[in-house]
Amino acid sequence: MTIEIGGPSSGDGGGDNGRNVAKGFGPPPAFLTKTFHMVNDPNSNSIISWGKLGDSFIIWDHIKFSVEILPNYFRHNNFSSFVYQLNNYGFRKIGVDNQWEYISPYFQEGKPHLLYNMKRRSLQNSTPRRQKDTHETLNKSIDESLQEIKKLKKHQSDIELNIVKLRQKATALEATSMKLVAQWAKACELIVMRRDKAAAIAEIPAQESEENQENEVVKEEAEKQPVVLSSAAAGDESESAAMIGEYSVRLDDVKKRLFGDDEACEDEAANRNAMAQDFEEWLIQSSTTLW
Repeated sequence: MTIEIGGPSSGDGGGDNGRNVAKGFGPPPAFLTKTFHMVNDPNSNSIISWGKLGDSFIIWDHIKFSVEILPNYFRHNNFSSFVYQLNNYGFRKIGVDNQWEYISPYFQEGKPHLLYNMKRRSLQNSTPRRQKDTHETLNKSIDESLQEIKKLKKHQSDIELNIVKLRQKATALEATSMKLVAQWAKACELIVMRRDKAAAIAEIPAQESEENQENEVVKEEAEKQPVVLSSAAAGDESESAAMIGEYSVRLDDVKKRLFGDDEACEDEAANRNAMAQDFEEWLIQSSTTLW
């Protein structure tokens, strides 16, 4: 579909368009006519098309638009340059998120004659607005920066509070660990003391057993060895032998007299106690002298 712009056959408002041309205003800028044709082409509606009300257009896929559409109408495929030109002709972006939707009161579906009313902003006319936009952008940036600073300060305060809590926990853990170490040392000391005491108790029977064994050995050796008399005892050896002989004779006599037949001992019954007593005294005296 071809749309004629600037002639009587352009549809609604054709007479006005003819008067604009007759007055020497000329056709609308090429950028506007090419953009109008792009939006109006039904073959590219999946990439760029009119809005629901026909008073705006939407670029559905700006990547495909840059690659497939722009090179057919312009000598470049720079999407940012295209958006820059839209801003120069008074288009406003109304799309949200990644939706590229632009609107202008003189850019509407089926009304190409309205393009005559669109003029490119000159540098002199655009300067105040640019300054205003710059001022608004700067204020917005300052507000955002202040908000970000507040967030950072709050975040810093939270971090400092967490650090204080961590230090308190570290101090408490250190105290607990020191207490546990002290208890552990005390327990180790107690275990060592108990072990030493048990070892000492276990050594006592062993020592006694060794001493008993040594005493037995000494006793056996003493029994095996003959009695060695001193020089003084050796001098009295003959006297001791004589006393032993006398002791033997007296013992035999006492046995006969005390334990002989009853007839031999009947007359001496009155003297048995005296004889026994005398024999006992003699025996004690003899033993003392002998040993």
